[in-house]
Amino acid sequence: MTRMTETNPHHLAANLAFHLAWTEASREFLRRYPHHRAARSVQRLQEREQEMIGILSRAIRQLDRPPARIEPDPRILEQARQRKAPDTLLRYLHHGMTISLKWYGKRLQEEPHVGIWRDLAAMQEQNLAEIERALTDAGDNAGRPSLQQ
Repeated sequence: MTRMTETNPHHLAANLAFHLAWTEASREFLRRYPHHRAARSVQRLQEREQEMIGILSRAIRQLDRPPARIEPDPRILEQARQRKAPDTLLRYLHHGMTISLKWYGKRLQEEPHVGIWRDLAAMQEQNLAEIERALTDAGDNAGRPSLQQ
């Protein structure tokens, strides 16, 4: 299994595995809780995740590697499935977006993919803000990281 700590170009594959898993986790949220107050936020997050998957898939194809062979990270999927209440799943999504944003902050100087990491970090900031809005609506104060942390 590829992890986010491996060196480039594995960073692309590892990041794709993570985004595939977050997409599945958000899909699971929407399947379980279609009428939850956060459903629209999670749907927007899922749409952005699909865009991020497209960016990563194109970059991997440019390296003559097949992105279709990359599977969602099983640890993320298993942990998401263990969250039985909607708010705990939202907090788990928030936690994942927070870690991901910090990870992008470490990649912002990494050649040759600086532009990709910058674009993905900006999109992840939007994802994090989306989840924070949903958590704030529930009265949950999850806290907001920055790229400098």
